Amino acid sequence: MTVYDRSWYGRLLVERVEGLIDMATVKSSAEEIVDFERMIVDGGTTLVKFWLQVSDAEQLRRFKDRESDPLKNWKLTPEDWRNREKRPATSRPSNS
Repeated sequence: MTVYDRSWYGRLLVERVEGLIDMATVKSSAEEIVDFERMIVDGGTTLVKFWLQVSDAEQLRRFKDRESDPLKNWKLTPEDWRNREKRPATSRPSNS
């Protein structure tokens, strides 16, 4: 059993939102993922995918809890807040 946490989907989310890849690369990457997954399934692997999502309100609550906890606030960085601002863009591809 193998568990991938984000793995290759990062290219479609993070790199797209950060403007590091264009939409042609997004499309190509998505096709590569589908091809790879089809190949391993055709080879006899059972592929199970789970989408885990934390609501915007819950994420903010967790950030604020972490920020106020002296044992955990070191885990929250300015980068986390910056990425949170880009959260809406991760839910759908842009038209650019």
